[in-house]
Amino acid sequence: MLPAPATGQVLRYFPCGGPDELSRKGGSSSSSSINSILPLKRPTSAPAPASTKAPMSHESLISRPVATNDPYDVAWVQGRTILITGGASGIGAGLFRKWAENGANIVIGDINDKLGEELVAEVRKTTGNQHLHYIHCDVTNWLSQVHFFKTAKQLSPTGGIDAVVANAGITDGNKIFDKNVHDYEALENPPAPVFKCLDVNLTGVMYTAKLAIYYLSKNPESSKASTLVTPAPNTRDRHLLLVGSIASLGSLPGLVQYNASKHAVLGLFRSLNTTSFLNGLRVNIILPYFTDTPILPVSAKLLLAGGAMGTPEDVVEAATRLMADTRLVGRALAIGPRATVDKNGHLCEANVPGSRETSVWDIDALDFSATETFTRRFVGLLTQIERTRGDEQSLLPLSTSTIWKLDFDIPRNLYLPNMSQTWQRPRLYDDPFTSPPYPPKDSAFRWASRVARPSPSSRFSSCRLSPMRMIIFLVAVATVVLIRDHIPNFYRSVMRQHPTSSLPNLTELPFLAFPSPELTPYRLPDRSDTFTTYKHRETCNISSLDLHTPFSPLCADRQSMLTAMASGGRIGNGAPYMPRDCDMRWFTTEEVCEILGRFERVVLVGDSMLRHVVGSLNVLLRKDLGYGAVTDWNFSAMERKQCFCNEQFDVKACSVQGIYSTDDVLKNDPLSLSCSNKINLIMEQINTFPIPPEELARLKLSVGTTSRTPKPKAFILGHGLWNNLELQKTVSWLDAVLSVIRAEPSSSSNCLFLTPSAAGREKPDEWIVSQGNKALVLFEEATGIEARKRGVEHLGTWNMSIQARKYDGVHLDMRGNLVKGMMVVNWLDWIGR
Repeated sequence: MLPAPATGQVLRYFPCGGPDELSRKGGSSSSSSINSILPLKRPTSAPAPASTKAPMSHESLISRPVATNDPYDVAWVQGRTILITGGASGIGAGLFRKWAENGANIVIGDINDKLGEELVAEVRKTTGNQHLHYIHCDVTNWLSQVHFFKTAKQLSPTGGIDAVVANAGITDGNKIFDKNVHDYEALENPPAPVFKCLDVNLTGVMYTAKLAIYYLSKNPESSKASTLVTPAPNTRDRHLLLVGSIASLGSLPGLVQYNASKHAVLGLFRSLNTTSFLNGLRVNIILPYFTDTPILPVSAKLLLAGGAMGTPEDVVEAATRLMADTRLVGRALAIGPRATVDKNGHLCEANVPGSRETSVWDIDALDFSATETFTRRFVGLLTQIERTRGDEQSLLPLSTSTIWKLDFDIPRNLYLPNMSQTWQRPRLYDDPFTSPPYPPKDSAFRWASRVARPSPSSRFSSCRLSPMRMIIFLVAVATVVLIRDHIPNFYRSVMRQHPTSSLPNLTELPFLAFPSPELTPYRLPDRSDTFTTYKHRETCNISSLDLHTPFSPLCADRQSMLTAMASGGRIGNGAPYMPRDCDMRWFTTEEVCEILGRFERVVLVGDSMLRHVVGSLNVLLRKDLGYGAVTDWNFSAMERKQCFCNEQFDVKACSVQGIYSTDDVLKNDPLSLSCSNKINLIMEQINTFPIPPEELARLKLSVGTTSRTPKPKAFILGHGLWNNLELQKTVSWLDAVLSVIRAEPSSSSNCLFLTPSAAGREKPDEWIVSQGNKALVLFEEATGIEARKRGVEHLGTWNMSIQARKYDGVHLDMRGNLVKGMMVVNWLDWIGR
């Protein structure tokens, strides 16, 4: 381990090849020049004079350039909890292995569950480190990242998060700017391009950075980042490490999305470094060159064949230095092919004395520092102008301790005589914010001499702070704060009066790679949040547009609709469900009532999954997202608290108190039913085979006798898990139920069989083999064949539920059950026509 700096000393980092030394931190008091607030100064041969007072300067916010040949101790990462997005392969996997070997607690997130779980299991076994975890995370999905961070914090042995690596990224595989796939003139509604690369590389990184700032700033027992700290193992940190690319610095031909996204990541790094100190964070970035990882396409590897490429090991080494050494703040390391440099860091031949081989360069932060330096100079310049004009009484006490929360004051004599000594590239003096050593006499620079004039027409007089301007600004801010909560209500009231729609809260749909739904009154509800008028809509925070995204065309017949609903999918975990090839309807409550009213009765027969489908239908019929699925009329105060919103389905004690028939609602709470017509919805729970005689007798009563009404009957059946997915028992169960139903000829043709939902990660391990996803898929296919042989239509739900939340690994939550219930309503709509 490296020796720690002595008290009052700071480890200086010099450019590549330069010596490192421990020198006392020099500086002067508030009477020093503007150089005292500059982040970087070119080191001189003579050390800065010692001072009895060591004022805090920007040096403690952004560290000096990294001497990449300096030693550091990788053991400093020990005990830290680190999150890595995109950690299942490539650079992320390399970082995971390196840091896990040195005792870090690491949680990786990725969409490749197989690779991620195998990697964690392998490294756990080889290192003996049990604080290694994999969590499914789609970085383009905000809620997926929220779940990733929440779960990671719960898994952390320290109760917090020390570092986050925003590593997930892809290349620009779809070169949409190079191809004209569509004729935009000929198409009436040409589809918009899909920017998947931007979604992952930019939106995903922004999501990660946003959550990282929140969690890192709340890391228990951590202190604000500083270049004066002493790195050591088992210490808390607040570190965000961004992963850019050489494309952040220069464009790579043909990779438009990739170049744009990586330029943006560098911009994010530069922006965060101007404000991250407010939360005590340190933000760094690595910029790898072409590296042999899965993200590099085969075409690029062929193009570079025989040429130099970076290695993943060098990238891991550079990232590890930034991760381990907590003194490194605001640095950017570029990693390229290995090259030989002299002691000054210049490329040279291998036989030059004192030369060494390196692949990591500190991208000297001239540009990065310039933004922060400019801001401070600008504020200081305005202050000095006002003071020179004699208007100090109209100013607030402007010091950077007030504005930037720092411990130094802007000097009063701000003619910047030493600014030319700062470590920056030469500037032209026609820039009004970069002063020469002394104001030139040339007329081209009149602005510089005009500073000293106490004239009202001075160039910056409009920037002067006066009491009246402060009052106007505060009144404007207060007005915005007061009215902001009323703007959405005003918007909704206007939309309710829209002449083309009778539905409130019309919502602009996000673009998907599917044609927009038809612009007809029949499909208007699909484009709107039909839950707007439901009870507890805002508290439960569910919109129908969160559950299903409409597109065109609608399915043309019942069979194509069943196939589409069974084989659709989601674009991310918890995303809206979309059937395949053709769409289904998302009906309003009034339409659901009308559809169910076409039948004499609708009977659901099966296990707890069917009970949840009945619950979702009652949510729609009662327009109540809070208690629509349960018998809330007889709830105690405690039950109303425990069985609210999603807990209606999630808590077993709540779901068993579900509504089993419409007659129960009419008897106990008739006003909660939103249907003006008569409906008859019944649930018969029959779990296992052999079926007990009393359950068959109860089913016979629910089926009823032949009625004089011309209305048909409909039966929705479901079975499987209670008999451990044994096909023969399910077929026997189905035959027994059909024998009761088909005793009444009027109901023989209207049967639908639902197979179980996909298994979730919370499913107990002892059921993974017999009731895991492979077994469920095979069961769904086999049961569908057997059901169709018996004249029963089949609807598989595995595809719909695989990316939906299942609170116990088996049962869907309210969102998933509402989708399943609406699929049943679509089938009822077809057979009831």
